[in-house]
Amino acid sequence: MSLNYLTNKRFENFNRCVDKFVQSPECLSHSEMREYSRMKYGVVEATNQIADSLFSKIIKMPPVISALNESDNFLISSAAYGSVPTASHAIMRGIVDCFSMRGLNIQTFKVEREGSFHVANYGSLDLNSRQDSLNSRHIYISDEVSHLISNKTVLIIDDLLATGTHETSLINLFSQHAPKKLLFAYPLAFETEFGHHSPNFESVLNDAQIKDIEDLLSLTLTSEFPLLINARLLKFIFKHGPNNTEKMTILFDKFGYDYCLSLHSAAISSDGYSVFDEYKAGFELLKTYLRGARLDVD
Repeated sequence: MSLNYLTNKRFENFNRCVDKFVQSPECLSHSEMREYSRMKYGVVEATNQIADSLFSKIIKMPPVISALNESDNFLISSAAYGSVPTASHAIMRGIVDCFSMRGLNIQTFKVEREGSFHVANYGSLDLNSRQDSLNSRHIYISDEVSHLISNKTVLIIDDLLATGTHETSLINLFSQHAPKKLLFAYPLAFETEFGHHSPNFESVLNDAQIKDIEDLLSLTLTSEFPLLINARLLKFIFKHGPNNTEKMTILFDKFGYDYCLSLHSAAISSDGYSVFDEYKAGFELLKTYLRGARLDVD
């Protein structure tokens, strides 16, 4: 399987774990695409299923086995995000829970991200546009985290390896610090040629189950647990909500006021979703709904 994405192999002990490789759209069943999409929009059951499957491969990685045999030598993070978590972060939390169920308490850390939060659908971008988007971001780790990961085995969890641009940016970041080993794990990875020629198939995967507010409402009504608030869910609600205000009100009613207040808090975070032109109208719908319940959101 060709996965020659790396432009800068700075780590002799670099390794990658993939649950399933994708060489063409036909490699994935309708059910697999559906569950991936549900995970991206915060469905707990789909997230846990994907995390469990990926964990079954991570736990067999020789560098992981070796690190677990050494005290305090193994740390996990999701790919970079700002204030609002991503679907990758939820998968990471699920994998940490899998370790915990085996009696293993794994320490986590965060890769910080600033910039380009306004991009509504990164998965629809071509290779060059992805690189431009990544160039507009700033990813970093704190001094405390830099000290924490020194001479340790570090595992980064992301939901998809499409073109390798984000992975390369993380490799370049960690090359400035001193982890002993750098590992990546993905539920899905596009084979190199497919990833370079069809990176926007990522958008097809993301939206396989959710294309409009009615789909999101249906997802909410059939999910056992509340949807996990993540950046994709937030942007989708604010972008598509103004196109169907009646369904949005029903969706907010289903969410409940506490959940809607959490959406509001995420929107006014330092990621800036509440001030981007593309999301302002949807954010105002949320504020109007909360004001109707006499809740202070000003």
